[in-house]
Amino acid sequence: MQVITVGDVFVDCLMSGLTRLPQLGEEVYGDDFALAVGGDPALYALNLARLGLETAVIARLGEDFFSDFIVRNLHQGGVDIRFVIRDPQAQANITFALSLPQDRAFATFLGAEGHYTAKVLPWEHLGESQALLLFGTRLEQKGPIFERAKARGMLTILNAGWDPTEQWSEALYELGSAVDLFIANEVEATHLTHQPDPEAALRKLSAHFPLVVVTLGGRGALASDGERILHRPAFPVPVVDTTGAGAAFGSGFLYGLLQSWPLADCVTLGNACGGLAITALGGSGAFPTLSQLRKFLRTQGMMGHPILASEPTKTDKGAQVWVE
Repeated sequence: MQVITVGDVFVDCLMSGLTRLPQLGEEVYGDDFALAVGGDPALYALNLARLGLETAVIARLGEDFFSDFIVRNLHQGGVDIRFVIRDPQAQANITFALSLPQDRAFATFLGAEGHYTAKVLPWEHLGESQALLLFGTRLEQKGPIFERAKARGMLTILNAGWDPTEQWSEALYELGSAVDLFIANEVEATHLTHQPDPEAALRKLSAHFPLVVVTLGGRGALASDGERILHRPAFPVPVVDTTGAGAAFGSGFLYGLLQSWPLADCVTLGNACGGLAITALGGSGAFPTLSQLRKFLRTQGMMGHPILASEPTKTDKGAQVWVE
């Protein structure tokens, strides 16, 4: 197994094409609807599996219809589901997402919130896993999990997410020595650091974590490895639904990081994945394959990107071989 994600997964009920949110007592209509697997742990695992990596999710679900839907879609997407706990006392987590041209609104039911600790994780089955991702700002048990993962030589990634308590405690910085990569969007980053803008937030986070990425939505992303700050703009694409864009970016960035590519190339690949993912409704439905990424980057003039340096080519007899 190459990448393990740990955290709560969801069913996303997605509606797009709304011009505004309804007031109490009103009804408004969208022009498209989709039911999809959601939650960053699931989306990262699905996305990276689509890029050819072996992935697994550690999560808690119920035995209801929606939990079955999640497990079935993870399995069909190539994700290892043997570590998904099915609890008959739980119900699936469900998010209703209303997508407007300028942003989205969410309402969430937590029916299968997990309590993930270093003691309950199936370390004996994780083999030579390369990376472990945790999600959320709540600190319970994250430190011991990351420390144990690092002791096994794994890359450790913390994706901030929204703090449901809205306390945005800076105690999160205490995890810095055990975290290799910290990812947040600009709203999360500025709240966590109590800074006025994303770049100031990035600088503060970089004092605690060795590698930090702050996503900027339609403006691309910022990244810092402690020595420099990089900004790469987003690619121009037609926007259908931005649900899952952050996970799409993070998946592309992490894929590049696992290939030991330069920081700038990791950010560019993240932007490409994030851009393509928002061209259809649903958190992972439009996430690209490696072939689609190569085609997209060529059309954007990114001929020097390392993903184009190793790709299949045709022999005289039509068979595919890999060239470096």
